[in-house]
Amino acid sequence: SLAGRFLECQPMRWIGRISYSLYVWNQPFLTTYNTSWSGVFPFNLGYNFAAACLSYYALENPLVRLRRRLQTAPAHGG
Repeated sequence: SLAGRFLECQPMRWIGRISYSLYVWNQPFLTTYNTSWSGVFPFNLGYNFAAACLSYYALENPLVRLRRRLQTAPAHGG
């Protein structure tokens, strides 16, 4: 279907990959309580995406790789 093709396109798949980081970074940038420069639309959307990308690629992704590596490492019993 048209909706399925849209959701399977590369930009939407990328947004799906970083969606948890986007969710986490909604609080500081996409709230009505933030009246500073970082809460002004449309800049707040850019800041939200920038923070989400930074946390996904610098923290979340490397930590997931580390977890997988530690889970597949042979156990050293004593």
